[in-house]
Amino acid sequence: MTEPAAETKTPERYAHYKVVRPIGRGGMAMVHAATNERTGADVALKVVHEGAYTDEARARFEHEASIAGKLEHPNIVRVYDFLTDESGASVLVMERLRGETVASLLERRGRLSVTETLAIVLPVLDALEHTHKQGIVHRDVKPSNVFLARGAEGKVIPKLLDF
Repeated sequence: MTEPAAETKTPERYAHYKVVRPIGRGGMAMVHAATNERTGADVALKVVHEGAYTDEARARFEHEASIAGKLEHPNIVRVYDFLTDESGASVLVMERLRGETVASLLERRGRLSVTETLAIVLPVLDALEHTHKQGIVHRDVKPSNVFLARGAEGKVIPKLLDF
């Protein structure tokens, strides 16, 4: 995901999720940092772009939600909910991650050492093995779909995104 354009219009809320700020933009969706007003939890909302509201896009988005929502693995981003708000926007409610994608890291730093690469690839392979055991194939594994989340005490946890 890239940083959103400044002119992107950010809604104030989706259902009971209050939008804090936009945090990323992909080809099909915008991602916002948000707060669950019922629980106070920090979450990320992935919202299909207005121009992408086709039946096919909605079906793909719902499919992503149904797949990712079933997967529980420390190296796969958690999906908590899928909703359609009153405007008809499709919204995935996900674990809020802090950090950067492997694509961003590579752009910023260039080539990684073998040790750094293995620290990313091995957990991602474990996540993929978990999905395969459940009959799910991630069809878009690439640097922009691996997020390096900063966990407790600054530990980096690779997370597989975008099923």
